[in-house]
Amino acid sequence: MDKNTNLNITVRWILFLIGPDNPMYSVRLGLQTNSTIVKSIGDFTIIDCVDVRDGAAKAMQLVEELGVVLDEKFTLVYPMFKGSTPEKETMIIDTAWAINEVAMENDWLFSRVIPNPLF
Repeated sequence: MDKNTNLNITVRWILFLIGPDNPMYSVRLGLQTNSTIVKSIGDFTIIDCVDVRDGAAKAMQLVEELGVVLDEKFTLVYPMFKGSTPEKETMIIDTAWAINEVAMENDWLFSRVIPNPLF
């Protein structure tokens, strides 16, 4: 039997780590066990993403390779950032809209905060 089945691992969220002052682009894939024996949360960081769509695609590749499933309330998360200039504020807003667009296309949720664990 597949060990992931025993732990009932679900993917809760993708956190987009694209800040106004951060040239590095990565995403973090948040997982949770729903086992009655082991309750755990964790994440994988995926580096070197080209853009929002590439980050989401790489995260979905990892989901498939791990053999886990998306939570019914799977969420794309872009944290609250404050830009130090009007240009950086515009970049933050544009990035949030791009992430929201990917979420809507896939019937996923979008949030500015990471969802709480379901324990």
